[in-house]
Amino acid sequence: MGWLTLQALDAVIPGNEKVPGLAASQRGPIVVAELRREAPFEMRLVLSLAVWVWLLSPIFTVWVPLPAVLLSKRLKSLHTDRITSTSFYLIRQVSLVLKQVAGIAWGQDPEVRAAYQMAPYPEDPGSWKGMS
Repeated sequence: MGWLTLQALDAVIPGNEKVPGLAASQRGPIVVAELRREAPFEMRLVLSLAVWVWLLSPIFTVWVPLPAVLLSKRLKSLHTDRITSTSFYLIRQVSLVLKQVAGIAWGQDPEVRAAYQMAPYPEDPGSWKGMS
């Protein structure tokens, strides 16, 4: 599930020529591992639900009966955009979890922070543990 989660998060915040995407970053895999190990059960459950919704819903967003990880880069981007901006409230709220976790991981990456002339964050004190 870690690889799949990373692919979903990478689709939400893909890289470009200036900064890496989450799958290619230093922090992406670390944040996913920390979440799986330290986050409260409810957070892990909703993140897993969000990943599965993202994975299995291309048939409804881009009309292609394939899992999202098998889509071309263009279709994956279109699918991710549509699922995270849908007018169906429950789907949009579940997709917000993908945006939240992707933003946390991406914003912590030293390469990303350096690209925007920001100092790297100090080592994480275990903030997920405090949420339980």
